[in-house]
Amino acid sequence: MNYRYHNENPPTPKRSLGQNFLSDRGVLERIVSFIPEKSPGLVIEIGTGTANMTMLLCKRFKDVVTIEKDDRLVDWLLKTGCLPENCHLLHEDVLEVSFDSILRPYGENKAFLAGNLPYNISSQIVFKLAHEYSSIPSALLLFQKEVAQRVVSTRSSKSYGVLSLIAQHFYKVEIVMDLSPNLFRPRPKVVSSLVLFKRRKVGPKAKDFSNFVSVVKAAFSQRRKKIVNSLSHQMNISKKGLEGLLLEAGIEPDSRAEDVSLENYVFLSDLLTS
Repeated sequence: MNYRYHNENPPTPKRSLGQNFLSDRGVLERIVSFIPEKSPGLVIEIGTGTANMTMLLCKRFKDVVTIEKDDRLVDWLLKTGCLPENCHLLHEDVLEVSFDSILRPYGENKAFLAGNLPYNISSQIVFKLAHEYSSIPSALLLFQKEVAQRVVSTRSSKSYGVLSLIAQHFYKVEIVMDLSPNLFRPRPKVVSSLVLFKRRKVGPKAKDFSNFVSVVKAAFSQRRKKIVNSLSHQMNISKKGLEGLLLEAGIEPDSRAEDVSLENYVFLSDLLTS
Protein backbone atom coordinates (compact mmCIF):
# COMPACT_ATOMS: atom_id res chain seq x y z
CA MET A 1 0.00 0.00 0.00
CA ASN A 2 1.45 3.36 -1.02
CA TYR A 3 1.20 6.46 1.15
CA ARG A 4 1.53 10.07 0.12
CA TYR A 5 3.91 11.98 2.32
CA HIS A 6 4.15 15.76 2.32
CA ASN A 7 6.28 18.63 3.55
CA GLU A 8 3.59 21.11 4.53
CA ASN A 9 3.64 21.81 8.25
CA PRO A 10 0.50 20.82 10.18
CA PRO A 11 -1.38 23.20 12.48
CA THR A 12 0.09 23.64 15.93
CA PRO A 13 -1.56 21.67 18.75
CA LYS A 14 -4.46 23.52 20.37
CA ARG A 15 -4.37 23.65 24.16
CA SER A 16 -8.15 24.17 24.42
CA LEU A 17 -8.69 20.77 22.77
CA GLY A 18 -6.12 19.01 24.97
CA GLN A 19 -3.95 18.13 21.98
CA ASN A 20 -0.49 16.59 22.37
CA PHE A 21 0.89 15.08 19.16
CA LEU A 22 3.02 11.93 19.14
CA SER A 23 5.21 11.40 16.09
CA ASP A 24 8.06 9.03 17.07
CA ARG A 25 7.59 6.18 14.60
CA GLY A 26 9.32 3.59 16.76
CA VAL A 27 7.08 4.37 19.72
CA LEU A 28 3.97 4.39 17.52
CA GLU A 29 4.92 0.99 16.09
CA ARG A 30 5.34 -0.37 19.60
CA ILE A 31 1.91 1.00 20.56
CA VAL A 32 0.28 -0.67 17.57
CA SER A 33 2.04 -3.94 18.47
CA PHE A 34 -0.23 -4.23 21.55
CA ILE A 35 -3.33 -4.60 19.37
CA PRO A 36 -4.73 -8.13 19.92
CA GLU A 37 -4.25 -10.47 16.96
CA LYS A 38 -7.92 -11.43 16.79
CA SER A 39 -9.25 -7.90 16.36
CA PRO A 40 -12.09 -6.91 13.99
CA GLY A 41 -11.18 -5.73 10.50
CA LEU A 42 -12.35 -2.21 11.30
CA VAL A 43 -10.74 0.27 13.69
CA ILE A 44 -12.17 3.52 15.00
CA GLU A 45 -9.46 6.03 15.87
CA ILE A 46 -10.20 8.89 18.25
CA GLY A 47 -8.23 11.96 17.23
CA THR A 48 -6.51 11.83 13.84
CA GLY A 49 -4.08 14.59 14.74
CA THR A 50 -1.26 14.62 12.19
CA ALA A 51 -2.14 11.05 11.12
CA ASN A 52 1.06 9.42 12.37
CA MET A 53 -0.78 6.61 14.15
CA THR A 54 -3.48 6.58 11.47
CA MET A 55 -0.93 5.51 8.86
CA LEU A 56 0.15 2.51 10.95
CA LEU A 57 -3.46 1.54 11.70
CA CYS A 58 -4.18 1.56 7.97
CA LYS A 59 -1.47 -1.08 7.52
CA ARG A 60 -2.92 -3.23 10.32
CA PHE A 61 -6.66 -2.99 9.52
CA LYS A 62 -8.82 -3.43 6.45
CA ASP A 63 -10.73 -0.21 7.16
CA VAL A 64 -9.97 2.75 9.40
CA VAL A 65 -12.48 5.39 10.50
CA THR A 66 -10.57 8.24 12.09
CA ILE A 67 -12.46 10.94 13.97
CA GLU A 68 -11.16 14.49 14.17
CA LYS A 69 -12.97 17.48 15.68
CA ASP A 70 -10.41 20.22 14.93
CA ASP A 71 -11.42 22.13 11.77
CA ARG A 72 -7.81 23.17 11.15
CA LEU A 73 -6.52 19.60 11.19
CA VAL A 74 -9.34 18.33 8.99
CA ASP A 75 -8.62 21.03 6.41
CA TRP A 76 -4.90 20.20 6.54
CA LEU A 77 -5.47 16.46 6.18
CA LEU A 78 -7.78 16.96 3.19
CA LYS A 79 -5.49 19.52 1.56
CA THR A 80 -2.39 17.33 1.83
CA GLY A 81 -4.22 14.19 0.73
CA CYS A 82 -2.04 12.11 3.03
CA LEU A 83 -4.64 9.58 4.16
CA PRO A 84 -4.64 6.12 2.52
CA GLU A 85 -7.57 4.82 0.48
CA ASN A 86 -8.77 2.51 3.26
CA CYS A 87 -9.10 5.46 5.66
CA HIS A 88 -12.30 7.46 6.12
CA LEU A 89 -11.95 10.81 7.89
CA LEU A 90 -14.95 11.72 10.03
CA HIS A 91 -15.18 15.41 10.95
CA GLU A 92 -17.10 15.02 14.22
CA ASP A 93 -16.91 15.38 17.98
CA VAL A 94 -16.43 11.78 19.15
CA LEU A 95 -18.67 12.44 22.16
CA GLU A 96 -21.56 13.30 19.85
CA VAL A 97 -21.42 10.32 17.49
CA SER A 98 -22.25 6.71 18.36
CA PHE A 99 -19.87 3.89 17.53
CA ASP A 100 -22.80 1.89 16.19
CA SER A 101 -23.62 4.61 13.64
CA ILE A 102 -20.01 4.49 12.46
CA LEU A 103 -20.11 0.71 12.06
CA ARG A 104 -23.41 0.52 10.19
CA PRO A 105 -22.21 1.65 6.72
CA TYR A 106 -19.52 -1.04 6.83
CA GLY A 107 -21.98 -3.81 7.65
CA GLU A 108 -20.05 -4.48 10.86
CA ASN A 109 -21.26 -4.91 14.43
CA LYS A 110 -17.91 -4.43 16.17
CA ALA A 111 -14.66 -2.51 15.84
CA PHE A 112 -11.35 -2.05 17.60
CA LEU A 113 -10.98 1.37 19.27
CA ALA A 114 -7.69 3.27 19.40
CA GLY A 115 -6.56 6.75 20.25
CA ASN A 116 -4.17 9.20 21.83
CA LEU A 117 -6.95 10.81 23.85
CA PRO A 118 -7.25 14.55 24.37
CA TYR A 119 -6.62 15.01 28.08
CA ASN A 120 -9.78 17.04 28.59
CA ILE A 121 -12.20 14.29 27.50
CA SER A 122 -10.42 11.09 28.59
CA SER A 123 -12.80 10.28 31.45
CA GLN A 124 -15.80 10.92 29.20
CA ILE A 125 -14.38 8.46 26.65
CA VAL A 126 -14.23 5.74 29.33
CA PHE A 127 -17.91 6.32 30.12
CA LYS A 128 -18.78 6.29 26.41
CA LEU A 129 -16.84 3.05 25.91
CA ALA A 130 -18.73 1.40 28.78
CA HIS A 131 -22.12 2.54 27.47
CA GLU A 132 -21.27 1.26 23.96
CA TYR A 133 -19.30 -1.82 25.00
CA SER A 134 -21.26 -4.16 22.70
CA SER A 135 -19.66 -2.49 19.65
CA ILE A 136 -16.10 -2.47 21.01
CA PRO A 137 -14.58 -5.83 22.09
CA SER A 138 -11.18 -4.26 22.76
CA ALA A 139 -9.46 -0.89 22.80
CA LEU A 140 -6.02 0.66 23.15
CA LEU A 141 -6.17 4.16 24.60
CA LEU A 142 -3.53 6.63 25.75
CA PHE A 143 -4.24 8.59 28.95
CA GLN A 144 -2.43 10.83 31.40
CA LYS A 145 -0.79 8.36 33.81
CA GLU A 146 -2.89 9.57 36.73
CA VAL A 147 -6.12 8.88 34.81
CA ALA A 148 -4.80 5.51 33.61
CA GLN A 149 -4.09 4.51 37.21
CA ARG A 150 -7.66 5.38 38.13
CA VAL A 151 -8.92 3.23 35.25
CA VAL A 152 -6.98 0.12 36.36
CA SER A 153 -7.08 0.57 40.16
CA THR A 154 -8.56 -2.09 42.41
CA ARG A 155 -10.37 -1.99 45.73
CA SER A 156 -8.77 -0.21 48.70
CA SER A 157 -6.29 1.81 46.65
CA LYS A 158 -6.29 5.60 46.65
CA SER A 159 -6.95 5.76 42.90
CA TYR A 160 -9.92 3.37 43.05
CA GLY A 161 -13.19 5.09 42.31
CA VAL A 162 -16.00 5.72 39.85
CA LEU A 163 -13.75 5.57 36.77
CA SER A 164 -12.24 2.24 37.89
CA LEU A 165 -15.64 0.63 38.35
CA ILE A 166 -17.13 1.98 35.13
CA ALA A 167 -14.16 0.76 33.08
CA GLN A 168 -13.94 -2.64 34.77
CA HIS A 169 -17.65 -3.41 34.67
CA PHE A 170 -17.28 -4.63 31.07
CA TYR A 171 -13.52 -4.81 30.50
CA LYS A 172 -10.29 -6.27 31.80
CA VAL A 173 -7.88 -3.35 31.85
CA GLU A 174 -4.12 -3.08 32.18
CA ILE A 175 -1.42 -0.48 31.67
CA VAL A 176 0.90 -1.91 29.01
CA MET A 177 3.30 1.00 28.47
CA ASP A 178 4.34 4.37 29.92
CA LEU A 179 5.40 7.23 27.65
CA SER A 180 7.75 10.07 28.56
CA PRO A 181 6.52 13.66 28.15
CA ASN A 182 9.50 14.24 25.84
CA LEU A 183 7.80 12.16 23.14
CA PHE A 184 4.93 14.62 22.69
CA ARG A 185 4.49 18.03 21.12
CA PRO A 186 3.86 20.19 23.03
CA ARG A 187 5.55 18.51 25.98
CA PRO A 188 2.95 17.73 28.67
CA LYS A 189 3.82 18.09 32.34
CA VAL A 190 2.96 14.46 33.08
CA VAL A 191 3.80 10.92 31.98
CA SER A 192 1.25 9.21 29.74
CA SER A 193 0.15 5.56 29.96
CA LEU A 194 -1.25 3.20 27.37
CA VAL A 195 -4.21 1.13 28.59
CA LEU A 196 -5.43 -2.06 26.92
CA PHE A 197 -9.14 -2.85 27.33
CA LYS A 198 -10.39 -6.39 26.65
CA ARG A 199 -14.09 -7.10 27.03
CA ARG A 200 -14.74 -9.59 29.82
CA LYS A 201 -16.49 -12.84 28.89
CA VAL A 202 -17.21 -13.74 32.51
CA GLY A 203 -17.73 -11.79 35.70
CA PRO A 204 -20.40 -9.69 37.37
CA LYS A 205 -22.60 -7.45 35.25
CA ALA A 206 -25.40 -5.30 36.61
CA LYS A 207 -28.98 -5.86 35.47
CA ASP A 208 -29.26 -2.13 34.81
CA PHE A 209 -25.95 -0.44 33.98
CA SER A 210 -27.34 3.09 34.34
CA ASN A 211 -28.52 2.26 37.84
CA PHE A 212 -25.11 0.74 38.62
CA VAL A 213 -23.47 4.03 37.55
CA SER A 214 -25.84 6.00 39.79
CA VAL A 215 -25.09 3.77 42.78
CA VAL A 216 -21.32 4.03 42.29
CA LYS A 217 -21.42 7.81 41.86
CA ALA A 218 -23.54 8.14 44.99
CA ALA A 219 -21.18 5.94 47.00
CA PHE A 220 -18.13 8.00 46.02
CA SER A 221 -19.85 11.40 46.32
CA GLN A 222 -18.43 11.66 49.86
CA ARG A 223 -15.70 9.04 49.85
CA ARG A 224 -14.41 9.92 53.33
CA LYS A 225 -17.78 9.09 54.87
CA LYS A 226 -19.25 5.69 55.62
CA ILE A 227 -20.94 4.24 52.55
CA VAL A 228 -24.30 4.01 54.32
CA ASN A 229 -24.23 7.78 54.88
CA SER A 230 -23.16 8.66 51.35
CA LEU A 231 -25.78 6.43 49.74
CA SER A 232 -28.66 7.40 52.01
CA HIS A 233 -27.94 11.09 51.44
CA GLN A 234 -27.63 10.84 47.65
CA MET A 235 -30.33 8.23 46.95
CA ASN A 236 -32.97 9.37 49.43
CA ILE A 237 -33.17 6.00 51.20
CA SER A 238 -33.48 5.64 54.96
CA LYS A 239 -30.29 4.53 56.67
CA LYS A 240 -32.08 1.67 58.37
CA GLY A 241 -33.47 0.29 55.12
CA LEU A 242 -30.16 0.79 53.38
CA GLU A 243 -28.19 -1.04 56.08
CA GLY A 244 -30.18 -4.19 55.38
CA LEU A 245 -29.55 -3.95 51.64
CA LEU A 246 -25.85 -3.36 52.17
CA LEU A 247 -25.52 -6.40 54.40
CA GLU A 248 -27.46 -8.50 51.88
CA ALA A 249 -24.99 -7.35 49.20
CA GLY A 250 -22.06 -8.39 51.40
CA ILE A 251 -21.10 -4.80 52.30
CA GLU A 252 -20.47 -3.60 55.83
CA PRO A 253 -22.47 -0.35 56.33
CA ASP A 254 -19.46 1.23 58.06
CA SER A 255 -17.22 0.59 55.02
CA ARG A 256 -15.81 3.39 52.89
CA ALA A 257 -16.68 3.44 49.20
CA GLU A 258 -13.13 2.48 48.14
CA ASP A 259 -13.28 -0.73 50.23
CA VAL A 260 -16.18 -2.22 48.25
CA SER A 261 -15.48 -4.54 45.31
CA LEU A 262 -16.98 -4.41 41.83
CA GLU A 263 -18.89 -7.63 42.59
CA ASN A 264 -20.49 -6.13 45.68
CA TYR A 265 -21.44 -2.92 43.88
CA VAL A 266 -23.12 -5.00 41.17
CA PHE A 267 -24.98 -7.01 43.82
CA LEU A 268 -26.14 -3.81 45.56
CA SER A 269 -27.18 -2.20 42.27
CA ASP A 270 -29.24 -5.26 41.39
CA LEU A 271 -30.98 -5.18 44.79
CA LEU A 272 -31.84 -1.52 44.29
CA THR A 273 -33.03 -2.19 40.73
CA SER A 274 -35.45 -5.00 41.63
